[in-house]
Amino acid sequence: MQLVFIDLLFLFLVGGMGWWIRAWLRLENQRMDERIEDLKKHQEDLEKLAERLSVACRTIERAASSLARPSLGDSPASVPPPHRSSATRAIRRPDVPPSPPRVTEPSQDKEWEKRAERSRDAYRLARELLEQGMSTTDVARQVGLGIAEVNVLKRMRDAAR
Repeated sequence: MQLVFIDLLFLFLVGGMGWWIRAWLRLENQRMDERIEDLKKHQEDLEKLAERLSVACRTIERAASSLARPSLGDSPASVPPPHRSSATRAIRRPDVPPSPPRVTEPSQDKEWEKRAERSRDAYRLARELLEQGMSTTDVARQVGLGIAEVNVLKRMRDAAR
């Protein structure tokens, strides 16, 4: 009888320890799943932030390259005079309202068309390189687009499939 009692006591002790370990592991798994979900959310937020920063950097780089100022070694003859619209050239009198400014000049329209054509070519080339299997960073470097722009092109391509 004592042998059966000791065996039962041992089985209850082992069963209780097993039940406690199982409950502890379940609790740890739940905590780990919560941490993983938090990390996924943080990663998504960081990816969005990185894309916005990439777009902002690319915009600043483009603005800086278009507003490149002459260096000290440039001759004054090579520096074009500043462009002023007709509205800023006119002398303003308080009793006479200023005339409406011109919308765009033909040379500006041609410049915008050239820029638009260049950007279309860049996007087309980026799509072709993505189809060939190049990574987004390599495509961005080769074409001159931002990583965020290439990622958007890649997502659009994947969504179309």
